[in-house]
Amino acid sequence: MILEIDRDSVAAGDDVDSHITTIQIDEDISVKSLIKKAEKACPLPSIYGGKATWIIFVGSNDERICVGVTAQQWRKNRLLIADTITAGEIFNGIAKKLKFHYWLQNSPNHVFEILKKGEIPDKY
Repeated sequence: MILEIDRDSVAAGDDVDSHITTIQIDEDISVKSLIKKAEKACPLPSIYGGKATWIIFVGSNDERICVGVTAQQWRKNRLLIADTITAGEIFNGIAKKLKFHYWLQNSPNHVFEILKKGEIPDKY
């Protein structure tokens, strides 16, 4: 399966070049492992202060699923789905895309708790 990966820009100069890239993945890879591969293929920039928060979505803007949160200050991501979910399962019937949405320097713990309720937290 070919997966398109993208991320938001974090500053004015960061949007000069596209961040979109593609990788080849097996359908049986776990989403947890997939996110690690995606971060290597499309590195998330470090920001001054060291507290960037990112929400991870799969699918397209019309039909997307929030799968978790990553943060510059965290050692590992926190997922909203089971660790055993595979790429084949999560991308069944939706666009083969993964995007990291920059959620500024909001508390990643707070963002995660709001997402667990099925809501999108305020960004500003």
